[in-house]
Amino acid sequence: MKSDIYFFSGTGNSYLLAKLFSQQLAESHIFNIVKYDAEEDGDLNKNFILVFPTYGFSVPDTVLGFLSKVNLDQYSYFFIVTTKGGSPEFCRKDLSKIFQKKKKSIDAFFSIKMPNNSVFIHDFNTPEDILVKINSAKEFVKSSIPLINNRERPIPEEQKMRITQRVIFRLINTVAHHTNYMCFDNGFSVSETCNSCGTCQKVCPTHKVSLIDGLPSWKNKEPCYACTACINYCPRGSIKNKILKPSKINETNQYRNPDISLNEMVKNNL
Repeated sequence: MKSDIYFFSGTGNSYLLAKLFSQQLAESHIFNIVKYDAEEDGDLNKNFILVFPTYGFSVPDTVLGFLSKVNLDQYSYFFIVTTKGGSPEFCRKDLSKIFQKKKKSIDAFFSIKMPNNSVFIHDFNTPEDILVKINSAKEFVKSSIPLINNRERPIPEEQKMRITQRVIFRLINTVAHHTNYMCFDNGFSVSETCNSCGTCQKVCPTHKVSLIDGLPSWKNKEPCYACTACINYCPRGSIKNKILKPSKINETNQYRNPDISLNEMVKNNL
């Protein structure tokens, strides 16, 4: 049975899971949703597997845009995985509404804790935490293969969330999505440590970053998805953003998934 695996990933966490699914599922194809081109092969009995990170406690704008374009009628089984740093989120509820509008339903939904790459409010993980979470995620993929092959519909675990959490997190989610994460794309700056290597330009999934006089610029009209790839992959920690603490990011506390190479992330964006 064929499986189409779609992913969105800034620093490799969600891509790692998508890659593992593609390696362990027969007749699978993997796609970066940022480059989605609406190609169809006429098969109406495929598996739809979607892997993406939680943004602002819910679904990233780029995933919402992808779901508005993709033809779900070519799929008959829907398996969704979100990666997150640990906070409760609204992904399943919000995705279910989108699928219902398309007269589809989610067959399996999982929210997996991965090493935290958020540069907004969280601290980064210790090396030990990173190893534990990645190994756990790999076991999750392995255990999910029979579920997908048998098209099982496991009962999703209900996330416990206090009323105050629900209100505050939904408010944060609403503000984030309506302001492009507090106008994140307008807040970039580069320190004097920049060596004009162009890594930020290569890892940006939307090609928002361009080099002008050897320095990165975010001034073009392409969208910024606040994936933080440019910040986390900068080899000198030279890229900052105005909504972050000045000392928040440097070359010693950035996060990139250790199982995914820089070349793989660059290739995903070509």
